[in-house]
Amino acid sequence: MTSRPPLQQVNVFTGSGSPLASLYVGPLADNAPPWLCTTPPEHALSGTQLFSPERLEQVLTRFATCFSVDDRRAVASMWTKWYFHLVLQPSLAANVLLERELPLGLDEMHVVLDAHGRPERLCLRHDGLPLASLKTEHRFAGMMAHLSTVIDVLAPLSGAAPRVFWSNVGSGIDYYLSQLESHPAMWPGMTDACWQLLERRELDDGQRNPLFQPVRHVTGEDGTLQRVRKLCCLRYLIPELGDCGDYCPLSCRRRTH
Repeated sequence: MTSRPPLQQVNVFTGSGSPLASLYVGPLADNAPPWLCTTPPEHALSGTQLFSPERLEQVLTRFATCFSVDDRRAVASMWTKWYFHLVLQPSLAANVLLERELPLGLDEMHVVLDAHGRPERLCLRHDGLPLASLKTEHRFAGMMAHLSTVIDVLAPLSGAAPRVFWSNVGSGIDYYLSQLESHPAMWPGMTDACWQLLERRELDDGQRNPLFQPVRHVTGEDGTLQRVRKLCCLRYLIPELGDCGDYCPLSCRRRTH
């Protein structure tokens, strides 16, 4: 497989001078920040390109070759775990620690895929603008609009219910916020507005919140606190993956019946 071009050849300027890149220490140290590109790599797809139904169908078909079965619902759900990681981790870090909103309009960002169609790197034009408001719904408006657009394409294309993808989002938010709690730049109360995004049954406009309580925190048999998803991600439909163990609602249900 052809190697990726060096960063300098694609005009990437993420580095020590980037506020976003500076956050990748402590619990984020094992991850890579988005590329900040004046000109995206030639092999990157714009958000508009990637989330056209025709192109996304091709990508999911390629990704499905990683597994022994092509249950498109499960394949799409697994693909979003990779994609939502690229979007959620830097978005939450920038929002909480920098009070900045990343540019996530489909025409503002690009995605690099690997040879199997897995989302590998997010490419952004810049590392965000100051939040217009610190209120929970307002500060996440751009991120939520992006996710809603993506899920609106994925659900009919895959046959999986939108709530499956929103559950993946909510589970990711719960996990990344828990990570950020131990970040060296964190102060008490900084994540409060973010947790509220997962604790409100309805949004300000009266609509149902698709991110309401995606994860239950329960005490396991060994006395440790465990995270159990409220909704199954369909991983079990791919035989070689099985379920998620203690994290899986199916496993938890089997243990209590």
